[in-house]
Amino acid sequence: PKIRETDLSAMSDRLQMMAFGELVIDEPGVGRQELKPGPYTMAVGTRFDTGTAMAGLYAYSNDVRIRLDRDTVALVLPELVTLQRGRLWVSNLTRPTDLTVRTDRADVQANAAVLMLETRTAGLWVCCLDGEATLRPTAGVAIRLRAQQQVELDSRTGIGDVQSVPFAGSVTSWMTRMILLQQDDMELQERITQMLAAYREGTHRDAAALELRRLGAMVTGKLFLELESMAGQPELLHRTAALLTDVAQMAQADFLVAMLERGDGEMRALAFRALVRVSGEAVEDEAFWREGDPARREVAAGEWRRRLR
Repeated sequence: PKIRETDLSAMSDRLQMMAFGELVIDEPGVGRQELKPGPYTMAVGTRFDTGTAMAGLYAYSNDVRIRLDRDTVALVLPELVTLQRGRLWVSNLTRPTDLTVRTDRADVQANAAVLMLETRTAGLWVCCLDGEATLRPTAGVAIRLRAQQQVELDSRTGIGDVQSVPFAGSVTSWMTRMILLQQDDMELQERITQMLAAYREGTHRDAAALELRRLGAMVTGKLFLELESMAGQPELLHRTAALLTDVAQMAQADFLVAMLERGDGEMRALAFRALVRVSGEAVEDEAFWREGDPARREVAAGEWRRRLR
């Protein structure tokens, strides 16, 4: 249900959480609790220990969003997140506000940014995905990070050079499951668009293809639309068709039938195998779809459509 403005005022000292698995929290005034997967609200200042789970958090008071990876321990207040162990993602872009992420090696401050931090055996890794942030080490000078920049603090070698993030899709791939399960699909659609653009451009095609595979059947329709533009690039065309047919499910069977009707022999064979996988039925065989008479293939494609109705 939609939360009214008066309700938001009453919830200003609360956090909303979605638990993606079983995890443990220590809530002020309540104590230690073992939670099952699902949605919860709790007091600010709660300590989270995700174990083998992940968690997505939202602070009502300032619209800060936080994601905690597996094996992460963090204490969460709206303006201060203390990362004791593990990896987190945090965004305060929706309503820019002063936010600090604290670790035992540095504080990271942002007014409007998307950040990732990860504690490592010998140090701390900090990545600014959007906006700007200031990293203030417990020893050393402050460092300004801009969008798509990262830096590592190593207890043995000191503070490393600020570097560009090679490919943000790989850096944030651990969050894909949470993005897929959100009720609002805006972030999901943005991610699909970004990964398709990277796949098309080619510099990080392997990494983008891996992320598209993680996104699963949701990308099938948009991959199908890409096929026509790849007609003059047979290797890329067949690679894309293979990706599409690997992730397609029964709900996307119409795209597979369309590939039977329009594609070359290799594409038709890929589509045939995928249709058998998702439907448990076969119309003709793979050799027929690779090399069969076009008129007979047209009739057989119509039979597929009839069965799938």
